[in-house]
Amino acid sequence: MAKFELKLPKMGESVAEATITSWLKEVGDRIELDDAVVEIATDKVDSEVPSEVEGVLVELLFAENDVVKVGETIAVIEVEGEGSDEETTSNDTIVEAVVEVEKTVQNVVEVIAAPIDKKSASGKFYSPLVRNIAEAEGVSMSQLESIAGSGKDGRVTKDDILSFIENKGSVEKVEVKEVKKVVATPVPTPTPKPQPKSTPVSINGGDEIIEISRMGKLVAKHMVDSVQTSAHVQSFIEIDVTNIVKWRTKVKDAFLSREGEKLTFTPILMQAVANTIKKFPMINIAVDGDRIIKRKNINTVTNVGSFGSVMGTPIINQPQVAILALGAIRKVPAVIETSEGDFIGIRQKMFVSHSYDHRVVNGALGGMFIKTLKETLEAWDMNQEF
Repeated sequence: MAKFELKLPKMGESVAEATITSWLKEVGDRIELDDAVVEIATDKVDSEVPSEVEGVLVELLFAENDVVKVGETIAVIEVEGEGSDEETTSNDTIVEAVVEVEKTVQNVVEVIAAPIDKKSASGKFYSPLVRNIAEAEGVSMSQLESIAGSGKDGRVTKDDILSFIENKGSVEKVEVKEVKKVVATPVPTPTPKPQPKSTPVSINGGDEIIEISRMGKLVAKHMVDSVQTSAHVQSFIEIDVTNIVKWRTKVKDAFLSREGEKLTFTPILMQAVANTIKKFPMINIAVDGDRIIKRKNINTVTNVGSFGSVMGTPIINQPQVAILALGAIRKVPAVIETSEGDFIGIRQKMFVSHSYDHRVVNGALGGMFIKTLKETLEAWDMNQEF
């Protein structure tokens, strides 16, 4: 028998730790491959950590609400077969698991909006994953509280709510039929909206068929609904971040020595975006029917540059009304104006794409927002402390 150490995976460039919100398995439970073992929460996303092996859970190293750093062992699973712990937790296995979790986090983070309370009015606990699935599928709080949970202490698990959603349609159809028998006057059936016809796809002998996951379907529906809801408009601007690049190069070694973490461009850019949003609060709103909700918490950004993209046209995360896409930083030739004349020099530049809902954000507000962000970043003080 060998022991496998389940570690907290990396979940993005700027995420260094996560909070254990709920253990989904207990010591002694049989664990299958890809079984969700624990739910975690970060300042960016809530998700589940799956098992990379099959075996028996023999030890939990952290309690619920504990804060765990990325890379720390959170649980130990005993697996069948011979071999040392080092062989079981080989670098290849860990890297493959990290890649899979990062893909999941990248998909989920586009769906999840502002933080949601994890307890209902009655005090019953629901995990972030369950709450977000309920919100995406239109499950009300009263319906959520009616679900009999199969998890620890009667908690509603992901499987519980997915089963409820699958059975919900058939239950509603039965109820409608019973009402029609009682009502004397026939109720006219609304004309269904025409559905777009899907183009038939030919499948060849060597093709591989992959089923879309439940979460993948939710993400796809969320994206399509957003495009059909908001009048998407995009603005683009190029920003000279040469001073920021030079400043980071100057202070990054001292920062690493002091903080034990690498200084990336992400927190620098986030600080500038947050300060700009404070100057234009009507960018940070949500639409609720005929009402506008001005948000206190700031959520507006996606980073396409981390994948090497120069720019992108991001889809708004409903019910928000705007989203920024930060492109990759590149060395480019540029015209530099001086008192002695113009000349060509090498500068560090990036594109910022701004998608906004033209129903409530006009072109002037959308344009002034990224113009002010450009001015803020290009005026970066090279002598400031970190």
